[in-house]
Amino acid sequence: MSGIFQGRAVTGALWLDNTYWTHGLEWKEYGYFNDLQIAWTVFANSFADGSFEWGHLVMGRDGFTPAIVVDADSIVAMTTTLDAKFGLDDGAWPESVTYDVAGSSYEFVGLPTGRMTQFSASRWANYRAQYGRVQRVGETRGLVDGFTWLEAFADRIAADGLEA
Repeated sequence: MSGIFQGRAVTGALWLDNTYWTHGLEWKEYGYFNDLQIAWTVFANSFADGSFEWGHLVMGRDGFTPAIVVDADSIVAMTTTLDAKFGLDDGAWPESVTYDVAGSSYEFVGLPTGRMTQFSASRWANYRAQYGRVQRVGETRGLVDGFTWLEAFADRIAADGLEA
C-alpha cells in the first residue's frame, strides 16, 4: 500500500487476518493456537525492479499446513502440505527456517534484534515471536525492503522432529 500518513508519503505491506471467533473466547484459547500451530509466518518483500512478493506460511499438525506465495498479483506457489525445518539457537529462538512451498524453497533468517522477548514470555510452550526476513532461495531480484513476522512454538518444533 502507499499513501499519506501524518503528512508523509509512505509505502509498505498491510496484513489482515480475518477470522470469526465465538463470543467469549480469545484467539489464544482455540485449539489451533494451543496445539495445532507450530509456526505462523507472514512476509512481504519489495524489490529494486518495483515488483513485490508476499506470502503466508503455516506449519502445523494434523494437516494444518497451508502456504501461499504471491508475486504482485499472481500465485507463485501454493500448497496445503507445507514442510519446514527449523534451525534453533541455544535459547530455542529460530535463527533460520527452510520452507518447502510446493517445490520452491524459501528461507527465514531471524535477527537477535527482532526478538519480541516480553511478548513471547506471555505465552507458553516456548512461544517465540520475532521479526526477520523470508526470501525465495536463489532470488535474483535486488531486495529493497523485506519484513517477516514469525511466531513459533519451540517445544512443538522439538516434539515433532522439525529441527534442522
